[in-house]
Amino acid sequence: MRQIKHTIISWDCSFRNFFHLIDAMATQDYDPEQYEIIYIEQRDRATSDDYNHRLGLKSLYDRYKEMNPDIQIRVDYLDMPSNVPYHLGLCVNKGLDRARGEWISVMDGDMLLPPTFLHALDAYHETGAGVVNIFRRMCNQPVGVPLDEWTKGVIDYEQCLSASGGGDIAIPESTDNKGPLISAHRDAWAAVNGYDTHPIWSTGLSRLGQDVTARLEMFCNVTSTTLPGNIAVHPYHPMGFSRLTLDSVRILAIQADLIEWAKKYRKISWRDRSAVTDTVFRRKQAFIKRLHEGDKTNTIRNRVGQSVKLGLIYGFTRRILKRLKGRLT
Repeated sequence: MRQIKHTIISWDCSFRNFFHLIDAMATQDYDPEQYEIIYIEQRDRATSDDYNHRLGLKSLYDRYKEMNPDIQIRVDYLDMPSNVPYHLGLCVNKGLDRARGEWISVMDGDMLLPPTFLHALDAYHETGAGVVNIFRRMCNQPVGVPLDEWTKGVIDYEQCLSASGGGDIAIPESTDNKGPLISAHRDAWAAVNGYDTHPIWSTGLSRLGQDVTARLEMFCNVTSTTLPGNIAVHPYHPMGFSRLTLDSVRILAIQADLIEWAKKYRKISWRDRSAVTDTVFRRKQAFIKRLHEGDKTNTIRNRVGQSVKLGLIYGFTRRILKRLKGRLT
């Protein structure tokens, strides 16, 4: 077997409807022996399977069985009970522990990508880019089906890209939304100790992607940039979390302050910020506990049967977000 060049890490916490990234990776024009996909599920397999099966959808394990051994894919379950708050950092760091690739990319698990993505990522890293993100577009409506049948929408990169506004645009040099892709050399990920696993970041909405990107940038001595010539597209699904609450604005502001502290004092590893984070957490503990409780009812998992209602407000919410972007990013 040839050396692994790329590791793609994604995550779930029994709330993801689809796993389109698997299909995006399976259709790459790239040697399948040179890349691997790792999905980390925070709950156990039974919980994960039950969520998707209740909606009549394939579970993460179903998709794994479909694609293995055609591509190198693994699924690890952390088996954490539902009373442990969702934490993206815990999931990603487990994936980092498992990763074998020279270049490690943490990615949103239900995006579609052009088949040339990995070749383009190779070429861009060879220029010394250091930390790479991707420009993503969203489908505001399901493709090819009515809104109330969104789970049956057409999942095709070109069709979804066209529905999201098309690809004939100038890709910005950088993006505020780091979540779709954060790609760096494995040595850089090791140097920053991956994602911060403190409970203050275990909120449905967080700035974890911005935080780890800032620390990777400091280690690599670069500013992160978007991958040229490539657009990711996110097929439609109802929104799971909303930034349009005072609590959301408040927790994002708290996390932004922690990021700025790390940048001011050049703290590349989140562990070197732990004392400050603990102090902030103690002051805000009651508020964060309330957020954790709210997240249990603010996910798609607990809104089964409300997909039409959520779909109708989705477009409206995005328009409002554009107006608030200056305050929320």
